[in-house]
This record gives sequence, C-alpha cells and structure tokens, in this order.
Amino acid sequence: MDYDTKNIQNKKIEKLMSTEVKSMVAKLLARENITIQRGNFDTASFNLKTRVLELPLWETINNDVLDLFIGHEISHALNTPSDGAELFASRCKGIPFSVCNIIEDIRIEKMVQKEYPGLISSFKAGYTFLHENDFFKLDSIPMAERTLVDRINIKAKLRDLVEVPFADDEMELVNAAFNCKSYDDVLEAVNLFKEKLGDLDNNEPGESDDEPDADGDGEGVPSEADDYSDDSETEESGSGSGGDWVSPEDDDTDDSDSDSSGDSNSDNDSDDESDEASSGGGQDDGWKDDGTEAEAEETKTPIKGAGQYGSQSQDALNDNLSNDRLDKDLDNYDVRHFNFIAPTNEMIEDAIVSYEDVRKSRLASNEFQDALVNGFYSYYRDNNTSAIELYKKFNSTSKRFVNSLKMEFEMKKSAYQYTRATVAKTGKIDVNALHAYKYSEDIFNSITTLADAKSHGMIFLIDMSGSMSNVIGTIYKQTINLSMFCKAVGIPFKVYGFTSTYANTRDTEFDHQEGQFDMSDLHMTELLTSDLKKSKWKEALYHMFVASEMFESRSEPSRAESMGGTPLGLATIAIMKKTKEFIAKHKIEKTSIMYLTDGSGHNPRVYGRSFGYGGTGIGKLNGKQCVLSSRNTIEKDLNEHLKKTTGATMTHFFLVDSKAGTRQAGYHALSNDEWKVMKKDKIVTRDAAGGFDRVFIVKNDRSQNLTDANDFGDIETGGMTDNQLAKAFTKNQVGRKTDRVFVNKFIGMVA
Repeated sequence: MDYDTKNIQNKKIEKLMSTEVKSMVAKLLARENITIQRGNFDTASFNLKTRVLELPLWETINNDVLDLFIGHEISHALNTPSDGAELFASRCKGIPFSVCNIIEDIRIEKMVQKEYPGLISSFKAGYTFLHENDFFKLDSIPMAERTLVDRINIKAKLRDLVEVPFADDEMELVNAAFNCKSYDDVLEAVNLFKEKLGDLDNNEPGESDDEPDADGDGEGVPSEADDYSDDSETEESGSGSGGDWVSPEDDDTDDSDSDSSGDSNSDNDSDDESDEASSGGGQDDGWKDDGTEAEAEETKTPIKGAGQYGSQSQDALNDNLSNDRLDKDLDNYDVRHFNFIAPTNEMIEDAIVSYEDVRKSRLASNEFQDALVNGFYSYYRDNNTSAIELYKKFNSTSKRFVNSLKMEFEMKKSAYQYTRATVAKTGKIDVNALHAYKYSEDIFNSITTLADAKSHGMIFLIDMSGSMSNVIGTIYKQTINLSMFCKAVGIPFKVYGFTSTYANTRDTEFDHQEGQFDMSDLHMTELLTSDLKKSKWKEALYHMFVASEMFESRSEPSRAESMGGTPLGLATIAIMKKTKEFIAKHKIEKTSIMYLTDGSGHNPRVYGRSFGYGGTGIGKLNGKQCVLSSRNTIEKDLNEHLKKTTGATMTHFFLVDSKAGTRQAGYHALSNDEWKVMKKDKIVTRDAAGGFDRVFIVKNDRSQNLTDANDFGDIETGGMTDNQLAKAFTKNQVGRKTDRVFVNKFIGMVA
C-alpha cells in the first residue's frame, strides 16, 4: 500500500471511529454507561466483567448489520451472567464451548428483540445483507452434509431465507436449542447435546486437512425472529449469533483431538486451534463475548456421524468479516487506531493537590518553617536575612509594577470599547444643532454605547520539571506579580504547577479500562487562586515568595512542590475539566490559558494502548469527540481540543537556551533573523504554533526580569559622577525596554 492510499484509509478509519450515534444507541439499549470502543479489533466483543463493547472497523458492513451486532452484544450485557463461563466449565465437561455459545446466542437474540421490537427489522435486514453478500458461503457445502450444530446456527441466523433440513431424530436437540428461557436451560441443552452426540473425545477424525480453512476471527452475529413467544417453534424462533463469548479456563475440555476435528475458537485469531477450547481465546478474564465469534472447537470439514460440533457457516462468516476490516492492510505499517477513554472526574481530582494541601505541605517542612522564622542565612546568604524584610522590599517593587500594568490594561480595554462603540439616533431634535441643518443631517440627539467589555479569567500552568530548577524561583516571583495584577483588576485566576513527582505514591487506586488515560503520572499543585479570602491571600503571597527564595537556593519548599517529569498532555486533559468548572463558576466570557515550559512533554499513557509511532486514538474529551495522533503530536491535538471545548485563548511561554531549543516543543528551530531578535529583545513571537494562539519564545536567563520590575530608585547612586550616573540610567532603561516587551505582549493577550 502506497503512502497516499494509506493516508486515505486512515481518514476513513478516523471518520468511522468518530461516529458517536452508535455508541449512544448501545448505551441506551444496555441501560448502563458501558464503554464502546471501535478500532483495529479482530472481532466484535463484549467483556461481561469490564463492560467494554469492542467493534471492528468494517468497510462494507451497513448500519443494519452494525445495529444487529450491537443488539447482540448488548443482550449479552443484559442477559448473560458474568460468571457464565465458569458455570459452563463446571457443569458441561467433555463438550466444546462452541455449543453453549451458539445456543446462548439464540436465547439472548430472542430476548433483545422481544425487549426492543425496533431491533427486529435491523436483525432481519442485517442477516439478509450478510446472506446476499455471501458472507456464510453456503454454496461451498451442501446443506444436507453440514453438521447438526452448523444447520442450527444457519437456521437461527437466516431463518426462512434458506431451507434448512432436520431429520426427525434431530428435532429433540433442535427444539432444545431454540427454546431456552434461562442460562440454566442453555446448560441443560448443552448437556443434552453431549448425551445424544457424545463427548468431544468421540469426534470422528476429519476427512482431510487440505479442505479450505474457514477459521475466522469470530464475530457475534445475532439473528432475527418473528415469534418471541415462550412456545416458539423451531422454524420461527430466535436466532443464534455464532459464538461471541469465550469460555475461560476450561481445563476439563479435551483438546487432544482438536487437530483431527478441526475445531476452532474464533475469539483468537491464531491458527492454533488446539489450545483455544481451553484458553477462552486468550482472554485474560476468561469470559469475553467477541461478537460473531466462531464456536470453540469446530470441525472445518463436514463429517457424518455422532459427535460433530463444527459450524462451517460460522467459520466462513468470521473469515469474511475479518477480510472486510477497513484496517486489515494497515497492520504492517505500524498504524494502530483505537478508541481512548477519558479519565473519570475522580481520577483527575486525585491528581490535583489543592492550595490548602500545598499550604499544609509547606508548613510540615522543617526547612520552610526555618525560612519563615530565621530567614535565609542557612541557604545562601552570608548574613542572616529576614524573610519578611525581603518580602516587604519585593512587595514594594511589585506594587509599582502592578499599578503600571493595571493602567496599561485599562487603557487597552478602553480602546477596545471605543473602537467598537455604536452611535444611535434618539429621534429627538438637538436644538443646539439646528443652526447646522443646511449642511448637516446630524441634528438629532444621539446616544453612544460602548462595547461591553468582556469578563476575563486566567489560568496559568507552570512546568515544574527538574530542568526548570534554575529558573523556577524567578517564575514564582513573576507569578506573584501577575496574580497581584489579576487581583487588582478583578480577574479571577488559578495558578497550577504540574509535574510527575510522587504520582506513584497516591493511595487511591482506580479500576481502569483498556484505552483509558493513565492519570497516575500527573501531579498538579494549585499554587495560587483568586478564591482565597483576604487574610489567606496575603499569607499565600508571602508563602509563595518564601518558596521562590528556597527554590533559588536549590531547596524545595515542600514535598508537594517536588520537581520531576513533564506530563504535559495529561496536564492539558486535566485542565480541560478545571477550565470548564472555572468558566461556569465565574461566568467568564474570555478565558486566557498560559503555559510556561522549557522542554518537551512525554506522550500520555493509556492502559493497554499506545500513542507511540503510528498510534491514533479517537474518543471523547470534555464532552466532544477528538482525534489524537502521534503524526501531528498529541500536545498540539490536545491544545486545539482545549480551545474548541472551552473557547479559551491559549498562550505558550517557552524557555530556550539555543536556536534549536524550540524543537523540544515540536516547533521548528529559530531562524537567523529570529535569533537576532532573541539576542536583542530576549523574546520572539510566533502565531498559531503547536495548537496555541500565540507562542512567546523566551531566552532562558535566570537573571532576566520579565515583570518590568526595574527601578532606578533601587540603584545605589551615591558618589557617582554625572557621567557615571548617566551611564547607569541608560543601562537601566535599556533593561527596562526589554522587560517591557513581555509586559506589552502579556497585556495584549489579556485585554
């Protein structure tokens, strides 16, 4: 397959997997929030324990057949006991699970059609489609030469579409198969088959191993029936999907003759039939309904005589369904499509440490307590320096910065209002304008209406990976200033740090499903929030400052603020939920989300799946479908989905040390012209990169003050000559100019 063809196939797959309607239908029918996954599965299946319904990606299967499959699987969810495989293994020894599979399929398909009459037409049309498109390959073997189990399977599925003969001495077993009302009845019918046809060990050897191999991957295919009364006759009753749930560890089933009998469990796409009767198709929990799966140990060639449990029509169906998979030719290209599952709200909340818990963690630290009481002598200063005195000096400078920022913000906001102002005529004449009536029509009173200013909200995400350790203290101080600005102008805000440290020490353990995001690698800390009361707010700023000083002295202020990896994708998934809550709580119209990182994030992990090379996940996050692909980088896809679901403006402040440093975030390297700007202004702007509205590439310089805190009044000028004083002032203003670049860009994004 060439690249273009492969790309077209990928687009078809993504479109098919993104269809939500069938998922909703399945959930409604099941009457529970089951999980539906579409992807590169060999068979349709429903796991009775994990409650996951898996559907392959068929290319030609129409909606009727898909409804048929879903109805069949849902009926297992509703009617098959979760310990059904164990019950079969203990009560039906010496007979292949395939017989139980077929008989149970007849029962559950009758039940779902009786429960949901609207499915009757779907079952009928679905099986008609499969028959007319020769999925069963009925012409390959004369009907009279087929095994009894196979003929029962055909009759259950195709009903009056084909004529199926049964001998008089077979009718007892036929009626037993079609008239089961409970799972106990199914097991009794299975044992009746064993009594009449013999144990699996008594199967006669197959005629030839050279016959066409019709083993398939196995797909559960229900059938349609007109009569769902309790006394349904054989010709009219029920249907049987060809086996779709698999026996677990059926150690009592003898597989020794599987080679001669040709039996096959189609839940496993392996060709090794000899193990499948006892292994349950390789399912870990031993009980997985795999949709149209073939019988557990079935003969592939027609054999006259007793003990015949094969179903050649089912083998053919399974094989054709497998060949119809849209992604079958992509297996050799390392492309893997799967449905991911969003983390639960509980999983996300478990990954986030509240501000109050961060506060407690700090106060539990002896080093933090020492810094509060004794200052910073023990860290890096020659003389004992009071923490409170340092904070007072910092706070004084910060207030000047905040006032400047506030003034600029108000001006930009006013400019926005006036440029969008509208003038409306009142219809009343302005007597003071009557003298101009000859050359001006504007003689009426008017009202100027300013555009409504948007209500703002801000969320900051700070990378707290180990590589940020040399600048995190400065970042904390910048965060204090920007938070003070938000507080001053009445903008609600949240500040989160994110990393992976201590994630594996959390006490809570969650049940997870295959394809679900693994949030255990995420550790988010709420560092500051506008929700704090006045006294707590003042304390929070002071504690944040002390924490910044400790970071600058290479000491972590608390266990909650330990630095680790960069789970950027998981942080974005978590912030989707938190942003939605934030907007709803504060009734925000314009939300700005700002990331500050210095490196690349690692791909988020999902249970049993991978976003590695070629991995494409499709599912729902924050209430809407999205496609996450390693081809475009997952971070970019997640950022775009965050914007789509929240309407937020997203900004990335990315710290770099070199021209090529931007590649760590998936951006192209800085050009020569950009590098010149970087050397001069310490910041380069790019629009619409990496899924962000704007990216600011910032020189990673610990000494850089990005908060416009330069103040000539802080410079010791005593004893300077006029020439020295002029040089000092010029140097200060040059630094102030570069610092203003950040401030101007920040205001431009917020206002």
